[in-house]
Amino acid sequence: KEAIPDKVNAGHELSEEYLPYRTACLSAVHDLMQSLPASDTSRKSMLYRKEEQRLLSCVRPGDLELAPVLVANTMSCLSACLWNGFGSPDQMTETIDPVELCSLLNEASGKKQPAWTVRKAGSMGLAALVSACDPNLLRNPRVISSCIDL
Repeated sequence: KEAIPDKVNAGHELSEEYLPYRTACLSAVHDLMQSLPASDTSRKSMLYRKEEQRLLSCVRPGDLELAPVLVANTMSCLSACLWNGFGSPDQMTETIDPVELCSLLNEASGKKQPAWTVRKAGSMGLAALVSACDPNLLRNPRVISSCIDL
């Protein structure tokens, strides 16, 4: 919550002087999520559901104008939150849409993205999504085209 401001307060809080602090917060969240065992799907899914909208607002083009290093760290946090079986039919809710997440990562870090850190984080995020998602999801044409386009 400290790394990503609410849209209402985003004015001066996005200034350059807070950049190292925000980067450190996002890196710590990533490390925390990576430290959870792969079998701990309940905690990962709970944390993903709780912070998904805040993290996605940093990745969606046009929502918040953030420094590329923050967008890249946010993508890394999203990929660290994924668990085995992500997007399986028994877990589908309105907040978990792996096809939309795949498209969003592709759009935010695609060929037109000038920042190499964002492009790398997007590629790594897509790789994490593909390795963690339900195998049936890989049959979706939007997922396949998003992975190939990147």
